[in-house]
Amino acid sequence: MDQGQLQKQGSNELGSLLAKEKNMHRSYAKNAPSRHNRFGTMIWVKRDEPGKVSTVSGQDSLKDGQHTLSKMDQSKKWNRPKQRSREVPQANDRFDVPVSLTNNANTHVRAFVEEFLDSGFNPLFNHVRRAIEREADRVFEMHTQQFFYLTSWFLEAERVRRRKKQEAEKRSKNNKIAETFEADSFALIASVLTQETFVLLNRFMQDRLDMKAWRELNAGTLCFTQILLIVQDMAESSLEEDQDIAENIQNRIFYEETTHDRIIAILRGYKDQGFGYLDSCTELSHVFLRMLERYSRENVDLQVRSKRRARKKRKQKAAAVDQDATAIDEDAASEVEDVAEAERVSRERKFDFNRFAVKFMTQSCIDTFVAFTKFYSDLNTEQLKRAHRFFHRVAFKQELSVMLFRIDIFALFNRMVKGPEPLDRTSPIYGEWDELVRQLIRRMVKKMRERPELAVEMLFSKIPSTVFYLENGYEKQTMSSKPRAPAALEVRGAMSREEQIGVVVAALYESKLESVDWVMKVMSNAASERQSWEAESAARRVENDPTSGSTEGQAKAPSIGKWAFTLASSFIDILGSRLSRYRRTSHSHVQRRQTPPPYDPCRL
Repeated sequence: MDQGQLQKQGSNELGSLLAKEKNMHRSYAKNAPSRHNRFGTMIWVKRDEPGKVSTVSGQDSLKDGQHTLSKMDQSKKWNRPKQRSREVPQANDRFDVPVSLTNNANTHVRAFVEEFLDSGFNPLFNHVRRAIEREADRVFEMHTQQFFYLTSWFLEAERVRRRKKQEAEKRSKNNKIAETFEADSFALIASVLTQETFVLLNRFMQDRLDMKAWRELNAGTLCFTQILLIVQDMAESSLEEDQDIAENIQNRIFYEETTHDRIIAILRGYKDQGFGYLDSCTELSHVFLRMLERYSRENVDLQVRSKRRARKKRKQKAAAVDQDATAIDEDAASEVEDVAEAERVSRERKFDFNRFAVKFMTQSCIDTFVAFTKFYSDLNTEQLKRAHRFFHRVAFKQELSVMLFRIDIFALFNRMVKGPEPLDRTSPIYGEWDELVRQLIRRMVKKMRERPELAVEMLFSKIPSTVFYLENGYEKQTMSSKPRAPAALEVRGAMSREEQIGVVVAALYESKLESVDWVMKVMSNAASERQSWEAESAARRVENDPTSGSTEGQAKAPSIGKWAFTLASSFIDILGSRLSRYRRTSHSHVQRRQTPPPYDPCRL
């Protein structure tokens, strides 16, 4: 910006600060002390616990109960538990700290930035990127972070310069500025819009996210956000070449589902990383969602590539070796065993934006935006609009207003609109926030009449089962799948029972000889145990009723124990004879029997 624009911006900032101060004095004047209450007041507030009271001083506490409770809350202090102090080295990578420049310094910086963008941006950043990729000796770990932050800074400077040129073009009547503006196009920053830069940036962001290096990840999110904004400006350009390049870049960015998952993980991963990280991650998610929604509407048949872990088993192959064979191929021998290996399988599927947007409607993402909104008194109009659009998407576009039905969220929204210390009523975003809060309260009252349980659930975060119950009035039914019945062994052909058992033993002997021995052992133990039970019960009957034993001439039913023992004995004898017969045969003879006889002996 030139000197006149800086003065205008300074006057606008001064006016906004004066309006904010006036609004603060207005809220303070409602409860300001006067000459009639200079003698002081102290009241006691009874607490729920018996015998305990809280004191509140000041005559303004007599105004109403809500103000009394609010003043009592302000007097509370939380004693943070003392933690072991860790020696943190002084960081020089705090890019979110504002720096004020003098007029002379600002003039020189502006001239340098414009000249650098026009002549040296592409060669320098292309050379630095190649040095980082080949891991040159002069490249340190901090240089990658600085590279991405400088990329984001110069891209933002280019966007601001183009916007100023467009505004000047609208105000000016001559066409010289328009011709110069069209000639620039986006070729001046083309070196950071290549596929190599995207690969390096994605790998950098994923590595820093896995290592939880939040400051370095912050530089990556800033760079990715500015790239998305530049691509959005290219898509709205009047040049057809820029539109085609923007279409190609968006297709490459939105094609990878891993990029979608990374954006969600960055938003969910916020936990006291500072306001700079909070601002960058919310801005990235806001820009990414908005651009992806627009792009999916224009491209109905959008395909994304998803990567999932699939289990793939190698088929077992029997080594058909004749009796005279002396060696077995090592590859064939290794394929005999079942090897289960996990491999990355890529597949394409049709993209569904609503399905993707639901992933942002979790409690962790909502908590991130709630933490961002708590700084509402320090946020500008664009940041407030960003938070408003997210909550509007949750409540109305996705129809998940139940996720926002929490007491702390409603208390924050009420404080923003009604006070104390509310938003400036003259702000252009105040009306939108006021309308959002009123619609949420209306839906909350309506839902509480339908589901009285919501009065308790407003104290807690919502899990998916709770959301489903509050929306539908009943719990989600989970269908339990019945276990599949084991495959039955069927023997074809007209054969006797003994021959059928022989076929079964032959099939088991070739693959599961241990199972045959186990069946023999279990059935032998079961038969002997059943026979002992029958003998014990018969002895007890004889002792209880001695006359019951004389039943000569009457037909007696066969005993279950004897029948089971006879069946098990016959089955064991057949198994034993078949096993001994097949064990005596050579291994080659068994493998030749893999070719089924004409009557197809077994079928699973």
